[in-house]
Parts: sequence; structure tokens; C-alpha cells
Amino acid sequence: MTETLDLTTFILLDALKRTDRSISVSPDLIAKLLEQIRPRPDCEAACREHARKDIGAIRSLWQFADSASSTAVKMELERFQCALQKVRGMASGLSPVARWLIFGGEKDEKYEFFVEELDQLIEWEIVPSLIPLRKRAPSKRLSKVAAATFARALMENYSDFPPRLTKNGAFFCIASLLFEGATGKRADLTKYCRLRR
Repeated sequence: MTETLDLTTFILLDALKRTDRSISVSPDLIAKLLEQIRPRPDCEAACREHARKDIGAIRSLWQFADSASSTAVKMELERFQCALQKVRGMASGLSPVARWLIFGGEKDEKYEFFVEELDQLIEWEIVPSLIPLRKRAPSKRLSKVAAATFARALMENYSDFPPRLTKNGAFFCIASLLFEGATGKRADLTKYCRLRR
């Protein structure tokens, strides 16, 4: 279950990071983050922008992934996977002329690339990983996992100080500030930071 949850988290975070989710964030909050991260002078601007995007990604996870019921998400993902399988079947049945019109050119490079990407999407086992195996399994909020993951990345990429598991240390503080910036709520992310160490 842990491996699958990590894969799910990675997939969701990667998808969110690819989109521009830069949002308006309080300058005071950014100042507090930079005070904790202590970025090298040559990369302070990059660190500031990275933090803004991270807060936007956490906000999206908080609004969509954490608030939706697991049953509704599972049903939606199952429908999506079925639709992908139908598209895959239709793509393999295309005539050479239709393939040429859709993907252009005499070679099937674009078509082959499309089919490979589609197969990867179909093969991902994201649906079972979102639903706990036991009814009483402790839930993990993806927005909190993201805050801890992004806090670690900010420290590793921009600070000369490694993330440490000190209760009131910079790593825990950065994770909490990122979550607060995204949700407006304060939270103790100690257990999430320990999972990301």
C-alpha cells in the first residue's frame, strides 16, 4: 500500500506541478518562508517563485483531492480508465488513411507515441491506491503530504541546510507555512514531514 500511495502522490503532484498554479500569496508569508529556508542569495527569486507555485499546487490538492469522497473519486477514475481503453481500441482499429489524417505524415511515429502514452495511462493502477485497503485505515491528506514533500524540496534545492526532524525546526515550519498559505489553516505536519524524511 505504501508504494502505491507514493506512486499516486507522485502522479498527482507531478500533474499539478506541470501547470502554472502561481497564486497571490501574502508577502509576509513568503518572507517567513524565506526566513526559514534561508536560500542562497543567487537563487532567492527562484525560491520565492517555487514557493508560490507549491502553495498553488497544495491549494488545488486541498480543494479537490482532500475534499472529494474516496468512493466518488474511485468511480470517476474507473470511468476515465474505461474511456481510455475504448480510445485505445478505436486507435488500433484506425485505417491507414484515418491514421494519416489524424497524425499526419507517412510514418507512424506520432501514432506510435500516442499509443505508447495511452498504454501507460491505462496501465497505471491509480484507482486502488486511492482507496484504503481496510475501512479503518488512517487517511492521509494529499495536501499535507504535498506540503511536506515541497518543504523538503525547497530546502534541498535552495538552502545550505538539510531538512532535519527537529520538532520546531525549519523543515516542519516550512511545511506548515506552505499548508497555511494554501488553505488559510494552521496545522501540525510533524507526521507528514517524518514520512517524507
